[in-house]
Amino acid sequence: MPYEGKSRRRTFMKSAGAVGAIGMLSGCSALSGDDGGDGGGSSNDGGTTGSQNLPEVTMTIGHGDPPQDMFQTHGSALFIQEYMDRHTDGKFTVEINAGGSLGTYTEMIEQVQAGSLQMTFPAEGHIAPIYPNINVYALPYAFRDPQHALYVFDTEFGDQLRQDMVNETGIRMLGWWENGGMRNFFVNTDNAGTELREPADLEGLRFRTMEIQAHMEIVESLGAQAEPIAWTELYNAIEQGVVDGAELPIPVYMIPNLYEITDWMIMDRHVYSMAMAITNDEWFRDLPAEYQRTLAQGMNLANMHARRIGQLLRRRGRGFIESRGVTVYDPTPEALAEFRSLTQGPVEELVREEVADESMVDDLKSAIGDATETLQYETSED
Repeated sequence: MPYEGKSRRRTFMKSAGAVGAIGMLSGCSALSGDDGGDGGGSSNDGGTTGSQNLPEVTMTIGHGDPPQDMFQTHGSALFIQEYMDRHTDGKFTVEINAGGSLGTYTEMIEQVQAGSLQMTFPAEGHIAPIYPNINVYALPYAFRDPQHALYVFDTEFGDQLRQDMVNETGIRMLGWWENGGMRNFFVNTDNAGTELREPADLEGLRFRTMEIQAHMEIVESLGAQAEPIAWTELYNAIEQGVVDGAELPIPVYMIPNLYEITDWMIMDRHVYSMAMAITNDEWFRDLPAEYQRTLAQGMNLANMHARRIGQLLRRRGRGFIESRGVTVYDPTPEALAEFRSLTQGPVEELVREEVADESMVDDLKSAIGDATETLQYETSED
């Protein structure tokens, strides 16, 4: 059931109606027990049975990145386009609108809610204005790396959060992957007047963030100013000096060629960033059961494809931007400890205020601890 506000507490992890057990491994993560269809019935290769009796359907995907297959968004869109064509004998058509041609992510999310767009690939910051509970994933320095965060989101805690998002917004998350991974601060040093080596260097600077309160609080806890600016406007905002820099994972930083206009990045890895494939839940449930299953199965494979792209870009990205003249600085352990000390308390306090049930924060911390143990990370500070 949906949240009913702080006057009526409940324990998040004990709520009913989880989306699925281990979504990325089950092959049916998008389907909860009461979804349309009778379960099973798909062919061994994931295709539909009796497709000659199914109607023709067109699904439009909109995203904000250039149409290049080595970007996680467009690569996922191309994957699901080919998968649905092949597994439905061409009856389920996927049309792709790249490069923000359908508007900003905020506008595309609104279109998905209204049912005029079937799918888009926003990040957590784009979802936060309509689903504040996603702020819980933005606790600073909570995850060791993208694999750590994805493990948590692939298991019980993520199941609960995705089902709650359906309940609260009418938006169903069919897929999820890292949005480049861990976010780092970067600047144009001519505009900023400083290099970034420790928290004090960020004081007084202006950084673009997504419109998510937790990310903005991280910036402001470090004495800087957060400026929520649309993704499609970021390059011009830095080039024109509206902001001194921004905070992004390296693979996302590379998409609009930000190495052309910035020259310093500090690898503080302050927060994990995620991307998701969302659709209108009512539209999804109205699909024939065979299409629901095929689309869910195809998105699981598209997720894996996006994660592989992300891993490749992370491995190669640092060397690439360094070759373009960007200094990539690894802060000292002492500086990282100061970053954590300045941000974790204020941001957790804000997140507890933003989410409808603050037990979510405790449940996430517990899930992170379980993931740390299962994945056998060192328990001492990095």
